[in-house]
Order: sequence, then C-alpha cells, then structure tokens
Amino acid sequence: MPSMTIEILTAEEVGELLRLSSNKVILMARRGELPYFTLDGRVRFDAADVENWLKARKSGCIPAPPRTVSPER
Repeated sequence: MPSMTIEILTAEEVGELLRLSSNKVILMARRGELPYFTLDGRVRFDAADVENWLKARKSGCIPAPPRTVSPER
C-alpha cells in the first residue's frame, strides 16, 4: 500500500501564506469559505487543499463572497 503524506498547517501558517490574520483564517474556515478539518479539537488545514482552493480562486472557479455596499445618505 502506498504511503500517504499530508502536510498539516495551522491557522497561523495559512495566515502567513495568505497574508491574513489567523483569526480571519479561522473565521473563513468556520464560514465554509476555506477547507479545514479539526484534529484534537483544533482547526487544521491540509496544505494540498489550501493550494487547490487558492488555485480555484485565482482561476475564477470560486466567486469571491459578495461585498455589501452601504447606501449613500
């Protein structure tokens, strides 16, 4: 059976890659915007999943979340 290697990243490490705070990364994950899993109750990320997510975002396959614009007064 072939061995499987998974690179597991923390929210801090993903934040460094995406230039976001770890809190923002966790928020995005909890909202379903970024793939994650929990390990021993902690949020963790598969590096390959994050890479695929980023490639899809860059190619336009995954639309950016809508921005709300407040009406002018």
